[in-house]
Amino acid sequence: MKNFLNPEDRAVLREMHLDSQEKRLADRIKAILLLDDGYSYAEIAKILMLDDSTIRRHEKMYREKGLDRLLCPDYPGYDGKLSCEQREELKRHLREHFMRTAKEIAVWVKETFHKDYTPEGLVHLLHQIGFSYKQTRAVLPKANPEKQKEFIRDYEGLKDFLGLKDRIYFGDGMHPHHNAMSARGWIEKGSNKEIPTNTGRERMNLNGVLCLNTPDGPEIIVREEERINGPAMVELLKEIEEKNPEAERIVLILDNAPYNRSKRVKEYLETSKVEVWYLPPYSPNLNLIERLWKFLRAKVMRGYYYEKFAVFQAAVRGFFAKAATLYRDELKRLLTEKFQLVNSS
Repeated sequence: MKNFLNPEDRAVLREMHLDSQEKRLADRIKAILLLDDGYSYAEIAKILMLDDSTIRRHEKMYREKGLDRLLCPDYPGYDGKLSCEQREELKRHLREHFMRTAKEIAVWVKETFHKDYTPEGLVHLLHQIGFSYKQTRAVLPKANPEKQKEFIRDYEGLKDFLGLKDRIYFGDGMHPHHNAMSARGWIEKGSNKEIPTNTGRERMNLNGVLCLNTPDGPEIIVREEERINGPAMVELLKEIEEKNPEAERIVLILDNAPYNRSKRVKEYLETSKVEVWYLPPYSPNLNLIERLWKFLRAKVMRGYYYEKFAVFQAAVRGFFAKAATLYRDELKRLLTEKFQLVNSS
């Protein structure tokens, strides 16, 4: 009988127990949690000062009708607000309609069921029925999961036809601004941690590529440019070729930025050993170098202040100078060929 709860239900039960102001509901919750901990019916009955049959009834209620029925206060003396059926209708409505505030939901409950709730009371109810207040997750509205799956299949097939000296690179540009980025951290209660900011008008233009299939771990090539355009891309292509004189095939995976498809780039590729694969539109999740840029922000930019732009530039350059040694283990864990699909909203 021990460990029959899944982690999500156990977390909800513990939260409901902390929020519960009704002793009978609290006893139901404690009975299920204690059963999950491995206590016997007799032991739980003694702890909660209930009879053995009550504990068995709570367990049967949970196993047959689930968490919502267990938490539904249907005993005499309940204040008669939402019935179990009305709670189910509320849950369906919240799954289909995004509602931002408890006050907004309270208005809907009043109009639909003619029952009054304060925002505080509604927050308690929402926790009881398994909802929590959390941030929405942004997705790209035009992402095509089928195109992404097709790219992953082609990518996996590509690796089967590469020689030991052949390489696959992921490329992208990044434009770090000279400005502080806020960060989360442990700050004493009642106080704030302030970070000065700059104008953010100055920025670096980084054009980089990342290769994973090398014997010595991830290879990073980053160029600083005045502008990232067609000519800058050609110079990057030349550097990739110079790094791999023995490769018979070099595949560079890029997004659909205009400079990646410029006339200069197309003309250079006609006689180059570099072969460009373009990602499906709106699929930065498939470009592994995006993880490197995010890692750079975390290590150099987020939570740090640089008074002078030159100092900021030196910090960014220093990151790449020591990345292969100082961050070797972290990058090895981060830069893996595990692609996350993004569905359109």
